Amino acid sequence: MKNILIITIGSREVQIPANLPLHLPLQFVAEEIETAKGKEIRKKMLWEDKQIPLFVSPVFPDFYTLTPRTAGKIIAEAFEVFAPYLVLPMVQPVVDYIKANNIVINRIILVFTDQEKELKEKKIKPFHYNNDTLYFAEIAEMILQKDAYFAHTDFDSYGVFEQVNSYHAQYELFAKAKDTLVDDPEIEKVYLLPQGGIDSINQSLTLRLIEIYKDKFVQLQKSEDVEVIASEFPAKFLNTLNRQKLQKHLEDYAFQLIDISLISDKQVLNLCQYATKRLSLKHDRLREHVSFLKKKGIIFPLPTDEKTKIIDMYCSAKISGIQKNWGDFLGRMFSFSENFMKLFLHPYLPNIGGYWKHNNGENREWVQALNRLQPDLAEKLRNSKIKIDNPNRKAYLKIYKIRERESTNKQDIIKICIALESLANLRNGFIHSLRAVEEDDIENALSNYQFSRETLCAKIDDVLELVGLGIFDEIKTQIEALIRA
Repeated sequence: MKNILIITIGSREVQIPANLPLHLPLQFVAEEIETAKGKEIRKKMLWEDKQIPLFVSPVFPDFYTLTPRTAGKIIAEAFEVFAPYLVLPMVQPVVDYIKANNIVINRIILVFTDQEKELKEKKIKPFHYNNDTLYFAEIAEMILQKDAYFAHTDFDSYGVFEQVNSYHAQYELFAKAKDTLVDDPEIEKVYLLPQGGIDSINQSLTLRLIEIYKDKFVQLQKSEDVEVIASEFPAKFLNTLNRQKLQKHLEDYAFQLIDISLISDKQVLNLCQYATKRLSLKHDRLREHVSFLKKKGIIFPLPTDEKTKIIDMYCSAKISGIQKNWGDFLGRMFSFSENFMKLFLHPYLPNIGGYWKHNNGENREWVQALNRLQPDLAEKLRNSKIKIDNPNRKAYLKIYKIRERESTNKQDIIKICIALESLANLRNGFIHSLRAVEEDDIENALSNYQFSRETLCAKIDDVLELVGLGIFDEIKTQIEALIRA
């Protein structure tokens, strides 16, 4: 695994100590000039026929700062002449931090600006062009390469060439950071020193690296008179972002999207896995979660009865509707329609689910069961053009109509089945089409039977005696309580 150090290079990155004596062929000269504020002493550094203006910064009073492009080019081209007098006052504390913590840096990336194209297009002024840091990046690389600690470190640079002050443009640029900036798949940590350079670049790069590398990202920070620290900002930002994602997933009942990357609480994770498996009808895989939660005092059942499983199937369809995944909603409602009537036929056919066979030939056990219930029942189904090679939703409804006499909600159940049949037909049509299912498709199909999706679900809820999403609302409430605790 590799550690990457990224440094954004600013206009004050390369400096010269003010109290360090120069030796030939370099020399300092001072001249007195008139300014609006009166007379000032300005210093220059001379080398051969070149003059390098020196500036005193209130932030670094013991150092001279330089014009990044003009002075940087001269120094970069004659680096060995200037090397003894060059320092990196903003970078060196980070180098010391790296060494003190025995962090092996495999790669250093220096981020610089070069707005030559925009100058030619007259999009920027010469002042901003002269503050470009491409040469400072070269100088910083050569200084760091002289440090034996980085003898086995690879060096790269990354240029920003336009719209350097645009937060939007830089945020979009660094969206590709994983591919264009840090393209190594074996990352242990990505360290960033974003204190030099331009705010739009620093902030955009910080946010993108948090998004991409999450807890592998370390933002280094050096405040005045304080040692270098790993900033808490990325962790707090990630925590806030993860809480927002977590809350959105809970609102959508998207339990399957809540994992260790969002929250480490094992109770929450087990509740989410329990809900996900129930919604996926993997009821045989719930025991480990039920057992774990029980030890924590959280009691949820291990479903074994068919009614509970059918209600889980229906809830998964309702959740697809909440998530506006209409193709999934249609498919799950189709599965529900194939099982819904089983709930009302058990008094007549107790083992109704046991008659299914995978072959399409004659199903003697099913036919015999029908005729035991009523001698001419199989014949009546055939006469109604209903297949009897296997139990199916159309057969269930016909049997219910013939046999059921006493139910107070018989007509509601029949209306539900007819509406579900319209959705089944819609689903079968879409299987052979090449377009996505839209909400209007579902609403239009149901409107022919005086239903909307909402009123159909309300009617099914009444028949099933289901409030909202039943146990999945309970799971959601339990998770929210754990998160607040």
